[in-house]
Amino acid sequence: MAMMNAMARWLAMSVCAWSASGCGDPRPPAADAAVTDAVVDATSQRDAELTGCAAAARWIYLADANGNLLRFEPDRDVITEVGRMACTDDGTKPFSMAVHADARALVAFGDQRVHEVTTTDARCGDAWDAPYHRFGMGFVGSDGGDQLFIASAAGTLAAVDLTTWSPRELGDIGGAAELTGNALGELWAFTPTATTATVRQLDTRTGATLVEHDVGPTVNGGTPGAAPAAWAFAYWGGRFYIFYLAVPGPDDSSSIFRFTPDTAEVELMRRNVGHVVVGAGVSTCAPTDFI
Repeated sequence: MAMMNAMARWLAMSVCAWSASGCGDPRPPAADAAVTDAVVDATSQRDAELTGCAAAARWIYLADANGNLLRFEPDRDVITEVGRMACTDDGTKPFSMAVHADARALVAFGDQRVHEVTTTDARCGDAWDAPYHRFGMGFVGSDGGDQLFIASAAGTLAAVDLTTWSPRELGDIGGAAELTGNALGELWAFTPTATTATVRQLDTRTGATLVEHDVGPTVNGGTPGAAPAAWAFAYWGGRFYIFYLAVPGPDDSSSIFRFTPDTAEVELMRRNVGHVVVGAGVSTCAPTDFI
């Protein structure tokens, strides 16, 4: 219950994808009642299931290369356009994102700032200087409240203090990666190359690899020798969702793959979704039971 009670306290206080092209103050701003009324109820420490979260905090959110915010509902395989994120004056585009447990998104843009975005209408709010030039990021549930982790392009894993946006570097994970986490306290990384792609569970203290799965034969098997052009990664319902575009290849937008770690099965859910997905974020309110 310690982890869950801490999450509830965090919510009361406050609450990458990565692409080859370029991939605080924790108090919530005024927002829709459905978002700010989020209350977390713990059922057990073992499965860390959360009830009473705002409905908007349940889903995976995506950022595309044109700056659009999308909502992805994995159980129905539905993508909905929320709106355009007009967060920067210079027109730079997003490259990574994460989502608070109160459904506020943190979106990293090419202006080297992390912008707060409301997931109900894509409205931009406060912004902070980014700790690295390019990085992936994701929230993980912990005893002290949800913790944001980031992985730099050079492979440095760090925990971020959201009041100062100062990174506490933890270790080397061996290269650029996108991150995702869950309410169970797990941190996972997705790393694609021209020849392979892996999903790894990382030690949240050191960045060491605890578990590793090779998903390359399915994710990039259809375009041998092609380089990953855009990718994103999120945990939901006991499985992982990979948004991937290879160049050169047969598609002009991302495809969605679903990876089930218990069986090591990688499935193509949908090809060519109509958006080049460069960021994915999911909160610790996402389900952890197998769906």
